[in-house]
Amino acid sequence: MSLKEQSLIKIIIFIEMLLPLAFYFSNSSFVLYATIPFTILNAFLIFNKIKVNLTYFLVFSFIFLGLVFSLILNKWDFSIQLFSGLVLLLWNFTISILVVKYEARKIVLCIFCFFVFFIFLKGVVGDFHPDFGNHIFAESSRNYVSAILIVYYIAYAALSFIENKKVSIFATVFLLLSCIILFGRTGIAVSGVLLLYAIYNNYGAKISILFTIFLTGLSSIIYYYAMEYTNFADGLDTPRTLMIREYISSISESEIIFGRNFFQCCETIVAFGPNPHNSFIQLHSLYGLYGISLSILVFLIVLISKNISLTFLLFLIYFRYFFDVLGLFYFLDFSIIIIFLYCLDSILKRGKL
Repeated sequence: MSLKEQSLIKIIIFIEMLLPLAFYFSNSSFVLYATIPFTILNAFLIFNKIKVNLTYFLVFSFIFLGLVFSLILNKWDFSIQLFSGLVLLLWNFTISILVVKYEARKIVLCIFCFFVFFIFLKGVVGDFHPDFGNHIFAESSRNYVSAILIVYYIAYAALSFIENKKVSIFATVFLLLSCIILFGRTGIAVSGVLLLYAIYNNYGAKISILFTIFLTGLSSIIYYYAMEYTNFADGLDTPRTLMIREYISSISESEIIFGRNFFQCCETIVAFGPNPHNSFIQLHSLYGLYGISLSILVFLIVLISKNISLTFLLFLIYFRYFFDVLGLFYFLDFSIIIIFLYCLDSILKRGKL
């Protein structure tokens, strides 16, 4: 492939990786519809420019057809969920293959840095008021802002591992600072853990005593700040906890298998949108036990691959998904699929699957 062709494909990847941000900035259905021609384009590039393992498509077909079958059995509006879930799964799958094959780590990092810069710019304009983050996206709160930052960062970190590169300490520090000024508990916690991951990735397990003392002091300052000015001060028992209790209480055997309709069980979730603020509850509601089993299977495959770093990054994605409806299956699943495809490929090469 010529250098010109590679450059053109990377431009396409760059444009497509901006789509999730474009959607949350605008909340426009046009962005959702745009994934259809992009998915077709991606499929064309994959089949004509890349030698892809047939097992990828066998696994994907199993996942896709299973989800279609689950939706048919469910009582939700099939047409809406068919588009928002299954079409975006197709897009995430195809763009993730291109991102891995064309080593698009720098592209993802560039988008991440642009988003960080935009957040700080909005913060300066808004005097870093605790509410400024709620006005960045069209209809999503500051929690989504920090969550999407984390998803892009983890995609970058996963690609860094795949391409055998070190993650940027500089980028990770700005991730943490962004989450702090966005005043969110989960974002601060996850970005803090990612900073430790970045330090380990760059310097290994033998971190100097001086640096350890510095981190301890910094953690104390952040903890005080979080308790005084962020949502940590509100405690851990939030409406999210009530939503989980409502959803699992008095659930029938058939609902365990096929999923549960929020309008028939959960007043709190319905009052919020309906929005369960938990990707796994949303996943089970739409796709039933099959969807939950699928998310577990993905994690097990990554775990079996013995890639500790990627397993850790996937765990952090799942952890963040537990506190908001971010994926499974929606715009932000590219980070999961990047990790999954690489680990599946490494297992197949070892002949252990």
